[in-house]
Amino acid sequence: MEVRHNRNSIKYKLDQRVFYVLCENFCLLETVIYKEALDRKYITLTSLVELSRSVGLPYAIFFATYDNVTKLIETQNKELFGVLDGRYIIGTRGESIDIRWIRRLILDLSRRQKIYQKHRPTEELRQIVGYLKESKYSIREQADYILNMTGIDLGEFRHYAKKSDAFNYLRKQLASKNIHVSVEARNYMPQSIPDNIKNKFSGIYIRDKRNPYLFICNELSGSPELGAGRKIYTMIFLLVCLFKDKSYAVSISKDTYLVDKKKYRQLSIVHDIVNEILTPIAEIQNEHAPDEYEALDRLSKKYNITPKAMLQRLYSTRVISRYEDYLALSEECAKRFGVMVEKNKKNHSGAPGAETMIAYYQGDFLSFVKTYVPDSMRNEILRRHVSFNRLHYQLDLP
Repeated sequence: MEVRHNRNSIKYKLDQRVFYVLCENFCLLETVIYKEALDRKYITLTSLVELSRSVGLPYAIFFATYDNVTKLIETQNKELFGVLDGRYIIGTRGESIDIRWIRRLILDLSRRQKIYQKHRPTEELRQIVGYLKESKYSIREQADYILNMTGIDLGEFRHYAKKSDAFNYLRKQLASKNIHVSVEARNYMPQSIPDNIKNKFSGIYIRDKRNPYLFICNELSGSPELGAGRKIYTMIFLLVCLFKDKSYAVSISKDTYLVDKKKYRQLSIVHDIVNEILTPIAEIQNEHAPDEYEALDRLSKKYNITPKAMLQRLYSTRVISRYEDYLALSEECAKRFGVMVEKNKKNHSGAPGAETMIAYYQGDFLSFVKTYVPDSMRNEILRRHVSFNRLHYQLDLP
């Protein structure tokens, strides 16, 4: 394979194995530039520079030897994922995902953690990160502790008529405690997550004693309200994992960096705490069993969770005792949700604009940079973490 200089047609040799392994591991196989280079058997130097900059790589690395490149990737994988236990939580809904789909996200969010600490040094969150790791307190006591330490007011949380507003309330409240939240925003972050991966991937946390990060996959695009209930549950789930300092996950990558499956035995404890935070059993047991979807929907809006999550909570607490009733409502939930998704696809008027999408992914980071970073460094950070995160290449996707 060749690299051609536009100005004087100088040609450079490029190891196609190096080109492929870098593009594969940095999710560039679907880009127009990669596909055109493969068809033509050459790439212009301008395109190579553009491709490398889009993922934050020096273009010179494409001219390195194959052995050096593979060693570099292996070293980076070990640095990012080799200490998976207690550092990352991959919510994968029972299936594995490849490291490359989240590598650049973790790199980007990890860099932010360093920026937070450099420009606003804070004390370790000793009473948050891992504080409930070996707790023998009851589920209710652990739920109360998390609410108290984060300052989350359930009354205020439920006061919001829209779940998207309730989600933003939780996000701001966590940010005030130095727990930062980022939401997937296609084309406004270092890498896009394909739809088939979103079905497997729900979120991740990057453990840090001072500035932990929660990343939530935005499973459904379009209106911010669509999927807000799911994002609320994912956020609280990751938050509980942060307090428990555990990685309850299945494998990431291909039979590599496997998480101990014995941890599944404790996974139910995490879900119990999440449910107790959002839907305390003392309140749920006073509710009447809904006999139709509309009643279930009203109840879910009261607690600002999804109808499906509400249904499962009512059934697990025996408020709904008959399996036939649970099954009928479950099928109706799936039907209504499918209709809502299809309607959203046809109606693009509610799709978020650029400012909303940037806010999804950036969270409180932009306001932090503008407030705490000196003028001499601010523009460079914004260029790298905002302009850089707007993908500089087109994706040839259906």
